[in-house]
Amino acid sequence: MTEVPEHLRKRAEEAKAKAAAKKAAMAAEAAGEAPADDALFWRRAGQRLLDCLAELPPGQRAVFLLHHEDGVSLAEIGVALQLGFETAKSRLRYAMTKLRLCMGAYLPGPGAATS
Repeated sequence: MTEVPEHLRKRAEEAKAKAAAKKAAMAAEAAGEAPADDALFWRRAGQRLLDCLAELPPGQRAVFLLHHEDGVSLAEIGVALQLGFETAKSRLRYAMTKLRLCMGAYLPGPGAATS
């Protein structure tokens, strides 16, 4: 029986380890669990978003949260906060711009984050 050279044996072990990790990640994904790296990324992104929201001026934060979290229309926000429609719209636009800048490292590349 011939002996397998050490470097080939190591490569085979590495390939098996990668295959096992991939299989475990696929099983976790199928079970609805996020891989550890993804979970850490999203946990950090969520914390960063909270920090960015805290940095917004109160008027911009209120309009952003009412619109994006509660689904309130800009017209309804204007009435509720006693603002003109254009003022509510501007506050939302400024909030979105500041949040995009603040969240930059967690957003996709150029052009993907615009809406």
